[in-house]
Amino acid sequence: MTFGHPQHGNNWHGPEFPYEKGAVLKVTDCTASKGGLIMPDFENALAKAVMNSLGEESEPETVCKRPPEIEARRIVDLFNDLNKTARFARGDLVTWKQGLKNGRYPQKNYPAIVTKVYDEPITRSDMESGSNHFREPLDLVILVDTGDEVSEFHVDSRRFKHYEGQIDSLDLPSTQTGKFARKS
Repeated sequence: MTFGHPQHGNNWHGPEFPYEKGAVLKVTDCTASKGGLIMPDFENALAKAVMNSLGEESEPETVCKRPPEIEARRIVDLFNDLNKTARFARGDLVTWKQGLKNGRYPQKNYPAIVTKVYDEPITRSDMESGSNHFREPLDLVILVDTGDEVSEFHVDSRRFKHYEGQIDSLDLPSTQTGKFARKS
């Protein structure tokens, strides 16, 4: 099978598809098309590669490696943490609560800054009901440096806490913990 690729041109052949940062996508899953031809299942292979590159297991049944008794205690603790709410205001530095990160940004233990707090949360019902984002109450907008650009994300404030890390003296922290102040 021939594929077009920016680095390899249109004459690149093979069961592997190179992508960003030198990672390689191995296509081992195949599906039958309507005409009976066996075609590589790029969608499934790509999903597995993305999950693995994010440090996630691609198979749900391999995610939990703890005994059920320990997992029961952990899930009760996570439930309690999710339901401990904090008040946030524009300018607060926030970070994910331990074990409650469900988005790519900000990275674990890294801060983001609150740019907007909604009185009434926005819920996304356009996602499939099996998605962990289905009807998630998005009541906070945060600004994050993604490395390539600065972006705003709508998030569920229940999953966040005030950032408690040290703030470099150049960032000019105010007297309130987690607040960011600008020079006048």
